[in-house]
Amino acid sequence: MRLLNEFNVLKNESNLKLTERKGKTYIFDPIRKKSVLLQPEEMVRQSLIHFIILNNIYPKNLIQVEKTIDAFGKRRRFDLLVYKNALTPFLVVECKSPQIPIQQKHGDQVFAYREILQSSYVLITNGITHICGKISPDKSDVQFIDYFPELDG
Repeated sequence: MRLLNEFNVLKNESNLKLTERKGKTYIFDPIRKKSVLLQPEEMVRQSLIHFIILNNIYPKNLIQVEKTIDAFGKRRRFDLLVYKNALTPFLVVECKSPQIPIQQKHGDQVFAYREILQSSYVLITNGITHICGKISPDKSDVQFIDYFPELDG
């Protein structure tokens, strides 16, 4: 079991592949297999992806990055989705910039995604602070946990 506090965006930068083009910094995304413009939120997302892969928390082939979904009539994009298997959403992740404190509106956002995707877990992170919750089967309760949920659990 890996504790969430083992992940810290400020300590994980050495594993990232950065390149410069036309005065802008890009970071390589191993899931999308391309370089994307480096922004603070992207740094958190890519640091988390690298941490997950390097620590064998979730298989790379079960991670999806920034896909558009219809969220109650609005087109939204989740940051990360980890699948339990090829078809079953397991953990939806919302990443924020390290400078942005996690707030209730971020929880509302990730829970809206969870409702659509029907994942068992949610995670909100700014790379320093992490809030993870397991949703009860009847969706009436959230149990907050301090570790990355295990796929077989």
